[in-house]
Amino acid sequence: MLKKILFIAMLAIFCLKAKAQIIYEAVPTGGAVPTTLPTPTPMQYPTYNPMQYQPPKQRVNIQYTVGYYFTENGHKAVNLRIVIGENDTRFIVAVKPMGQDYWTTFNETRISLSLLRYQEPHSDIFQYKAYIPVLGEEVYLQ
Repeated sequence: MLKKILFIAMLAIFCLKAKAQIIYEAVPTGGAVPTTLPTPTPMQYPTYNPMQYQPPKQRVNIQYTVGYYFTENGHKAVNLRIVIGENDTRFIVAVKPMGQDYWTTFNETRISLSLLRYQEPHSDIFQYKAYIPVLGEEVYLQ
């Protein structure tokens, strides 16, 4: 009798275990089965065309102004081409002394302008200063 009970218990455990292993059970709904499958369309990959690439444009504001430097004989004026970039940073990119016909550009380096402090000479007249190596002078401008 004990053998029969154990046999039935073991059989029930095995049946439950076998039922638990079934992951998906198809249940017919009675609908029609499609006879043809849709044809797959090829994937569309984006194509790269280097002529379509446009680098982001930076906001560059170019300003022309006159700067002055002081010599033993007085002061002299020079024309300056200044680029005003992001965060109101200012750089001198070209200089043209008065009376000359061509601009001297600084292709490799830009000359940054610095604000004059209250104690510095000429701070009552000018706002910025920069040393220009081409001229060999400290140039002041407003």
